[in-house]
Amino acid sequence: MDGRHSRLPGEGNIPARASSRATERLALGDDAGAVADYTTTLTIDPWYIEALNNRGLARQRTNDLEGAVADFEEALRLASPDWPPRGMIEANLLGVRNVLARRGQ
Repeated sequence: MDGRHSRLPGEGNIPARASSRATERLALGDDAGAVADYTTTLTIDPWYIEALNNRGLARQRTNDLEGAVADFEEALRLASPDWPPRGMIEANLLGVRNVLARRGQ
């Protein structure tokens, strides 16, 4: 997988539009809205690696650490080993796991 986006005939790039709005929400601190929009994106295109990573970040910010771990792990499962942003996702996953370990979870 290379982070490609699915297109529905006649619909334009719905996953990219939903992801763009989610990214705006995340930047504005609307983390719950970002999670909802990334979830919409992933319902349409479950292989959208960037949306998985970003939803993981939003979930982390809403204190849904288990959800964040699940998103980061799925993103890593889908990403090819030589995909450049893979290291960023690995770092995100490690950060959340460290928080969980400090909390004894």
